[in-house]
Amino acid sequence: MAGVFASGDYFEVFIRYVNLKTASGIEIVKVFDESTEKGKQDIEKYGEKVQVLKTQWVAPNWKQSNELLRKCMRYDAESGKRELDWPLYRALLIEMFMKKWDITSTEGGKEVPVPLVRENIDRLDAQIAVALVDKFIERTNVSEEELGK
Repeated sequence: MAGVFASGDYFEVFIRYVNLKTASGIEIVKVFDESTEKGKQDIEKYGEKVQVLKTQWVAPNWKQSNELLRKCMRYDAESGKRELDWPLYRALLIEMFMKKWDITSTEGGKEVPVPLVRENIDRLDAQIAVALVDKFIERTNVSEEELGK
């Protein structure tokens, strides 16, 4: 029966990013898309400033997939249809399926892990969160290229 049941195994999703300051002094995050030539060039350009966020995720099983979709559906009175609430969907994807991260903070001169809890997930930079969700979706779906193999 191997292959018909979700394995529950963790898999890694990581992103490369850099913290920058705009001319007006606002701190921003730039996430790199390593699948593009521009992304590769930017990683090289920023060199040692580039950081990596490593996370561990689990692919959803049937029950979890249904639960996620049920929680994210909303009724649109104008169209009379049920629609997916994309912002909620992305937030719940992270909350339900990301199991570990390597984020730390310095307390008393020591690096300590930042707990992977909703409060901290909600504090993620939007660019980081969207990049993590995009990579998770990419990793849990078969590409056209993979189908051709």
